[in-house]
Amino acid sequence: AKPSRPELSGPMQNYVDLHRHAAVRLSLLDHSGVALRLMVAHAIVGTSLWQVRPDPQRAANEAVAASIAASKTEAAFAGKRREVLALLGQAEEDGPVAGGNGDDVALASVFARLLTLPDNEVEHVLALIMAETLGLGSAIIEALGNHLGLDMRAHWQADDAFFELLRDRQVANAMLADVGGSD
Repeated sequence: AKPSRPELSGPMQNYVDLHRHAAVRLSLLDHSGVALRLMVAHAIVGTSLWQVRPDPQRAANEAVAASIAASKTEAAFAGKRREVLALLGQAEEDGPVAGGNGDDVALASVFARLLTLPDNEVEHVLALIMAETLGLGSAIIEALGNHLGLDMRAHWQADDAFFELLRDRQVANAMLADVGGSD
């Protein structure tokens, strides 16, 4: 039996791939809704060119970890994450939406699912991915909080962990006024 050869040689496959890539890129520029969905799929699954990771939210110690785990805001975020996973047809999954392993088939599958969703649901997925990937302690957290008019008093109050970490009452009061607002 004669050994089989690929239908296209390596250089010919490269030629076809490059021309198809160029045509698809140009066409995508006229389809912003498709591009949005493709971008969201890339952020979820990843590729060799896209690597988006959720912030690991590392706590400095067990008291801090317990405090954030007990936070109503974290519980609400987990609920929003479950909503997004359901939109993606992955209601049984747990954990972050962003930061996949770059699997091509998974990317195509997530993209296909996003194509079926209306814009407002895709935007909901996008907002969650962006929220998951915000850098802890970064300047953008402060800038975004200011832009959104965030009132920390609605989301946080000093707990035992806070007071264990901060023993000086005068410093604590000044910090509370700064972090939580003065009223």
